[in-house]
Amino acid sequence: MARRAGRTARGLALCVVAVCWLAGGVAGAAPAQDRASLETEDRTALLVAQMIAKVRSVSSSEIRIAYAESLRMVIRYLAGEGRLESIDDSHIDEMAELLEDESDALRGVVAGALGHLGPRAARAVPALEEALRKVDAMRRALPIQPQADSRQSVKWALRKITAP
Repeated sequence: MARRAGRTARGLALCVVAVCWLAGGVAGAAPAQDRASLETEDRTALLVAQMIAKVRSVSSSEIRIAYAESLRMVIRYLAGEGRLESIDDSHIDEMAELLEDESDALRGVVAGALGHLGPRAARAVPALEEALRKVDAMRRALPIQPQADSRQSVKWALRKITAP
């Protein structure tokens, strides 16, 4: 229980640092680049790319899910602020690739992040539909239905992205 609480605290701390970094409020929270290059680069695009890279590179599925949750929270924040223009197609493609992961929990969190992008993430619809097929096949194969899976998150994302 204490280990899980520690992981949750680290995940929340990561999200706070990310949001503060977006707002420009945490000195030293930026990666090892000089300040001059940060002024010319888009902070948001850099942060999103780094968070996606972390989700891909960490071996622990719990930590990967925590990074993905932080990514989802940052995208939700950006959507609320109307600042989604800095998330480009390559970011969406990379998030869509994460939907192929073995972890159903990770797929659910990434689907949520894509859903917050709304119609901007239309290019991820085929990957979301495939993720939905995977979870439906998983449900059919199990004698007892799981209490939680990515199905609701994927369906919500598809509704948000394809809504007229």
